Amino acid sequence: MPTRIFEYLAKNKPVVVPDTQGIRDYFGPKSALCLEPDDPQSLSDVILQPYRDRQEVDAVFAQGRGINEAHRWEIHKKRLLARIGRPPVE
Repeated sequence: MPTRIFEYLAKNKPVVVPDTQGIRDYFGPKSALCLEPDDPQSLSDVILQPYRDRQEVDAVFAQGRGINEAHRWEIHKKRLLARIGRPPVE
């Protein structure tokens, strides 16, 4: 799990991620700014993207924050406790 990405999204920071399988398990081009690994031009394009289309980038980050919300510890904690038959501790 790419925890650093979740940490940045929780702090409302933009993220640029490599387009790799581990990242795609959670994020895609509609929820993060993705770059092709080992491709300097792809990195350059992704860095310039907010200047080219700020509305699209804002929409991408909104989707990313939604994914982050769905994977917050509080949610997973409740699921885990329910699975092992323990009531949630508040």
